[in-house]
Amino acid sequence: MQVNSPASPAQDAVAKEDLTPRAKIALELCGIAKAEIVTRIRVRDTLLAGYSAAAFTAMSAIAASTLLGNEYLYGVPYLALAFSLLVSYHHAGIGALGTHCATDLFPVFAQEGSVRGFEFSSVFHQYHKKNAARRIVAHVLILLSPPTLALVLNLKDLRAAPTPDRPYPWLLWVLGLLLMTISVAVIYRSNRPHFHGFSPDVLPLSNFGDSRLNTGSGGLQR
Repeated sequence: MQVNSPASPAQDAVAKEDLTPRAKIALELCGIAKAEIVTRIRVRDTLLAGYSAAAFTAMSAIAASTLLGNEYLYGVPYLALAFSLLVSYHHAGIGALGTHCATDLFPVFAQEGSVRGFEFSSVFHQYHKKNAARRIVAHVLILLSPPTLALVLNLKDLRAAPTPDRPYPWLLWVLGLLLMTISVAVIYRSNRPHFHGFSPDVLPLSNFGDSRLNTGSGGLQR
């Protein structure tokens, strides 16, 4: 079995020289867009990790304190909504950049018989479909588990009797549920498919010939 070795810088230079000026510009713009996508992915993952740490710390401190009651957990649904909005902002940016590459830049590469990147492969499309389902499950678990637990621990407020200090004890619980519902809607909208790249069924891989140009590592991710 013959194994193709990675293209050397000299081979890449030759491949780039074979590109038309229009394809060269598209290639440079695609590289810029993919770098921005990678940056946004890192920021998004950092936000999710920060939220998990903040929610765990807050709930642990409230549970361990003898002065703080479970009603202080009503701040967790607000925290979940705030981070859901921040994460969705980066999802929108990633989706817009991916769509720009798929609709405006990749078609230019398709006209170059010697160019084929990871985004053109059937592996990318299979990975993208499977990863989309796993991502939304992970985001639901990370973002919605803390507020769900907070509301469950305060279910007693729905049946609590009014007091002078708390004439409407159920109000905070309902408000927490409302904030959580908004978070669910935000997560759903931000996880809808944004990227609709080339489909192998519509654009066969044979149209691209052999891979001679590295358009960037990792491909477009969401």
